[in-house]
Amino acid sequence: LLVDPDHRRRGIGRRLMETAVAEGRRRGAIGLDATPVARPLYESMGFRTVHGLTRLQAVGLEARLASEPEAGGAEGVRPLKEEELQAAAALDAAASGADRVLVLRDLHARAPQYSHGVWRGGRLAGFCLGRPGCRFDQLGPVVAPDAATARALVVAVARRAGSRPLIADVPDVRQEFMALLVRLGFYAQRPFSRMILGGAEGLEPSAALHVSAGPELG
Repeated sequence: LLVDPDHRRRGIGRRLMETAVAEGRRRGAIGLDATPVARPLYESMGFRTVHGLTRLQAVGLEARLASEPEAGGAEGVRPLKEEELQAAAALDAAASGADRVLVLRDLHARAPQYSHGVWRGGRLAGFCLGRPGCRFDQLGPVVAPDAATARALVVAVARRAGSRPLIADVPDVRQEFMALLVRLGFYAQRPFSRMILGGAEGLEPSAALHVSAGPELG
């Protein structure tokens, strides 16, 4: 929801939301990610916060990454092939509660350089995808069994970014992982609140979800 600054505080945002909510309620619960500025509007309409996220940003990681060891190989982190996206979709469904295979395929097609997986015992144990943007490239989703594995995925992907600035939306409950990224050179840009109108099933971050795909993708 965006309103031109010259036309704010005229009720435009509320009318747009009321129209969208009326349509969405016929389909079930409605979820969104709110900025601090927009959160009071959504709360006044009955939305409630399920959990928080922090957008982390990194610029110029090349020097820091130069001293990071490679974690590649058959049982480490390596680029994710297109035919392996179905396995990634299964991990993603377990973490997000939704079948997003088409979303993952689209992300892979748009930025294959950011598609990486990590293997344990010959099976895919976690993955990272990303997408290009105008001002930043966005990482996510990152699904991994633990914070250290999620960090290894981010390091591998960040190497492919070159000088491009990166952002990652991290659930606030992933404090250990967030601290690892801060030590790597990321810093907090702004918070979000994941909010819902209706039932709350499926919006709490699973233990495996370390980076969201972004406000519009979940």
